[in-house]
Amino acid sequence: MDLQNSHFAFTAILKQEQDISFEGLQVFPGLSEISFRSRIFSSYAECVKSCKSLLDDVSADVNRHEPNPKYKVGAEVNPIHTGTQTLSKDWGETEVARFWVYDKNMEGNNSKIAAICKGSVMVVPKQENVQYLN
Repeated sequence: MDLQNSHFAFTAILKQEQDISFEGLQVFPGLSEISFRSRIFSSYAECVKSCKSLLDDVSADVNRHEPNPKYKVGAEVNPIHTGTQTLSKDWGETEVARFWVYDKNMEGNNSKIAAICKGSVMVVPKQENVQYLN
């Protein structure tokens, strides 16, 4: 995976939990999950910033009814790029980083984090003579 000569995009999946209300999903009460795919970014930093911003907004939305913020955004980078092991073991071939919105009470127990929203930053190989519509 050549990060220097690549473009990037992210996907995000937002799950409607029974005890959590998302303002954006109230328009469609029958939905239990919604997914997003970003535009193509020319830089990794720009893609990460956009993905994190979306998940920060989700976190703020679910925390708006909490007396103390309960949900937070966490992140991991694929160990191929850092050499540091992560809780995640099932990294996709083009996946560079992951973000989650999760209940911070799940931290520190070394078990799988049950996220209400997950974002994945992916490599999109550059192609000659191709223009992306952003």
